[in-house]
Amino acid sequence: MFSRAVVALGALALGSARCASPQRVTAGPESCATPEACSALASQLAPTERGRAIALYERGCELGDARACGRRALHENGSGGDGWAARATVGLGASCDSGDAESCEVLAALHRRGAAPEGAAAGARALELHDARCAGGDAGACLRVGVLLDEGGLVPPEPARALARHLRACDLGLAGGCAAAGLKFMRGEGVAPDRVRGAELLRRAKAAMPSPDAGR
Repeated sequence: MFSRAVVALGALALGSARCASPQRVTAGPESCATPEACSALASQLAPTERGRAIALYERGCELGDARACGRRALHENGSGGDGWAARATVGLGASCDSGDAESCEVLAALHRRGAAPEGAAAGARALELHDARCAGGDAGACLRVGVLLDEGGLVPPEPARALARHLRACDLGLAGGCAAAGLKFMRGEGVAPDRVRGAELLRRAKAAMPSPDAGR
């Protein structure tokens, strides 16, 4: 019998790969010198400190980052995000057309909420851009394709294709790819259940995870 702890480890590795960032959050929006820095800080804070994340997205938007404007709009529960969405959509459309996958994702998410009619094809464009980078050996892009295809929010879900991209990320050395693929084999998502293969991939995820002391 396989231990539940092994599956939990895989989920932890996957979550770490999706969310981890090497930069620590130590200051508020006034410390942001660039829109990229504001967005990086906001992304770290969003899961636990929504208010601070919103302030950082606002700062990034004021500094000219359309993606920050869009993410600010997505943090509104009601109609209050319409103004932020309006500020975001033109810039997001141009950035998406020029090949920025993150802009495409934000535009697609706004479209899904009814705030960006012009974003109908943005999800597919984001997937295309990430997949091209995956084919070129970008492990993070492979994982992102797998996540998008698993979630099925911005693009239609494709479990089998998602598994293939997770395996590609794993082969490129990314713990989150190994973890995602391992969990899919354990659960039979997009593939026939294979707990032996799943456990092997979860062990690879554990081996590929960075040491807690690596950044010290």
